Amino acid sequence: MEVHRVSTYHDVEHALRITDLKQSLYDEGKILMDKVLVTLHGDEHRQRRSIESQLFRKNFFRVYENEVFPDLLSETLDQFLTDSSLDLKELGYRIMVHLSLSFAGIDRIDGTVEEADAQHRLLIQLGQAATIGQFKGDREPIFQEIREAIDEFRERFFLPSRARRLATARGLPGGQYQ
Repeated sequence: MEVHRVSTYHDVEHALRITDLKQSLYDEGKILMDKVLVTLHGDEHRQRRSIESQLFRKNFFRVYENEVFPDLLSETLDQFLTDSSLDLKELGYRIMVHLSLSFAGIDRIDGTVEEADAQHRLLIQLGQAATIGQFKGDREPIFQEIREAIDEFRERFFLPSRARRLATARGLPGGQYQ
């Protein structure tokens, strides 16, 4: 593999126009980052972007902005505006987590603060996959934590959300959480 040094604005501009340029920032985090849009290249990347562009159209975002987001925001605010003071960074992060999970099709089944705490904790643990390449110590304990977080997320949040959507798509009972 040929290595090129990028040190000027012109070099960066030129590099960004190379269609088969591959970044390797997430290579070490394949445990979670393999085959996600940011790590795909060439035809695979273009195909995934094409699929996503069909899903995420203006009408989708309009429904999200007018129907989903206001309820999600109210639910989050109701849970965290219970004390006389609040860490705005924490609140902002919680809103972002809830919105991102909702956008990805992950349900909040019981809507409790404990459930929100679990999702928050799991996303922090999973997020380590994106930066593990920069970690200079023993990575195995971090990989183990990520594996455990993947398993917990899958069982507790992904599989029930997937089952609910499949039931909804098939017109079966169970498509709505109480």
